[in-house]
Amino acid sequence: MENLNKNKEVKIGISKFSIGFDFIIVIIIFGIAFYSYFGKNNIKISIFLVIIGTLNLIYYLRKLSDTETKILINSRGINLESKFISWDEVKDINVEKLSSGKTYSEYLNIVTKKNKLFDIDITELNITGNKLLKTIEFYRK
Repeated sequence: MENLNKNKEVKIGISKFSIGFDFIIVIIIFGIAFYSYFGKNNIKISIFLVIIGTLNLIYYLRKLSDTETKILINSRGINLESKFISWDEVKDINVEKLSSGKTYSEYLNIVTKKNKLFDIDITELNITGNKLLKTIEFYRK
């Protein structure tokens, strides 16, 4: 593992790159609304697209301003937003990839020895599922 030290901790949050990429969709929606209003003179479609674009803009700006750590990993255990699970309590950990058409979502699944399941969506985080599993494996030893 590169640059990992068991005395330190790994903080994982929302990926600003993926949100920035999705933000391009908002720009495209506003562009189509602008074209529809001035080029085609279709006010109804323009208003609809402006509403959709504004709602998406608000959503992405809220995500972009979210600097909270979603997963914290260290030699003692893993902290999932507000729930700490020590490595002694963990029975099984895996990453599940669910696809729907051309898109997919990744979930971190943690099962404790008391058979309690924690299912965390990691799709928008700044780490891949494989790298997250390798990081967990490194700290869990």
